Amino acid sequence: MTSEHDHTPDAPVDKIGNAMRMIADSMTRAIRNQLVIGTIDPVHRVLADVALERKRQDERWREQNHPDGTGLPVYQHAARRYRDQADRNAALGVLTWRDVLLEETYEALAEADPVRLRAELIQAVAVGVAWIEAIDRRQASEQP
Repeated sequence: MTSEHDHTPDAPVDKIGNAMRMIADSMTRAIRNQLVIGTIDPVHRVLADVALERKRQDERWREQNHPDGTGLPVYQHAARRYRDQADRNAALGVLTWRDVLLEETYEALAEADPVRLRAELIQAVAVGVAWIEAIDRRQASEQP
């Protein structure tokens, strides 16, 4: 057990972690208050949900630093296949969120360059956010 005056190497890390948790909790409360009074726009509402999920992931798994595992030829082939499928479905008027998300996801998986990978991941995540917004709109329109 460490005290507030403990000078072990873990003490500063624990204090920083606790401070970050307090800041995250404060931000979460502020976002929830905005949600309750209806002053937050749909994008930020979804991003607040994402932030809360990331907080839960970090609490459970801590910081993770896996290799990317991207840029393989199989992913480049799949990216072309999903792009073609999305283009066909768009031309036929039957494009789905699944089509768009798979296209963006495989474009990210096809990238080996970290800068382009990051840009593709942002696009994939943005499509996911837009899809969640669409789900929320549908659910809101179905409510009495």
